[in-house]
Amino acid sequence: KANTETSHGKKTKTEGKLEPKYAQLNPIEVFRQEFYRLVAYNNSADVSSRLTPEMVADGVIPTPNGIFRFLESRGRTALRQIPFEDAVRRFLTPIEVTITRDQLELNGLRYLSDELIDSGLLDYAKQNGVIKKKAYMLELCVNTLWLEDSFGKMIEVRSRPPLLEDVEFMPQTFADVMIYKERKAEAMALHAKVLQGGKLGYSNRVAAMSKTAELRHPPIRVKTGAVSVAATRDALATTGGRKAS
Repeated sequence: KANTETSHGKKTKTEGKLEPKYAQLNPIEVFRQEFYRLVAYNNSADVSSRLTPEMVADGVIPTPNGIFRFLESRGRTALRQIPFEDAVRRFLTPIEVTITRDQLELNGLRYLSDELIDSGLLDYAKQNGVIKKKAYMLELCVNTLWLEDSFGKMIEVRSRPPLLEDVEFMPQTFADVMIYKERKAEAMALHAKVLQGGKLGYSNRVAAMSKTAELRHPPIRVKTGAVSVAATRDALATTGGRKAS
């Protein structure tokens, strides 16, 4: 009886110490799983106990979506349409991005789209230098951003990996972006050490090679007088012993 007297889900209470459960899915996959579960529930749950005589006469399917479509068709809904730009500003998270001469950047990630190219912002940055702009993101999915131009229009941009093969390894959430930024900074710091060591090793090798060359072929040192005598002797031999007039 307790399971059939109402169509609402039951609230359960867990006794004892809570044990955390660790999912093997990332946040995007968890969201998709819950989204699909909710879609399946709204299309299949039995809510026949909530059907009115008018709904029965109209042949309404006894599911949450069936009842919703019936009520919406009669104007019994609190939904109202708002402009897309207002929805982006209201529900997404604002964030500052950088626009360069050929792309939009967020913490080292590259974004681009035909809309961004056509907007002229890249040309402006090419002529006037790097510019900062406000954009909006969904923190659980940063593959797409919306950039607001000077006229209040939203420009959609999508992430562009350096290599096409890296699409599946791109950060999915904003938390992933921050981890990516930290790891990239660590890689750059390591590169600086390697670069310094490489330059030092190169300098030492060049110095060692130069020292070895000097030992194999020591420089010839002669006196200026000896050079003059030898040159005069060679000149006399060439002219048959006659001094040049």
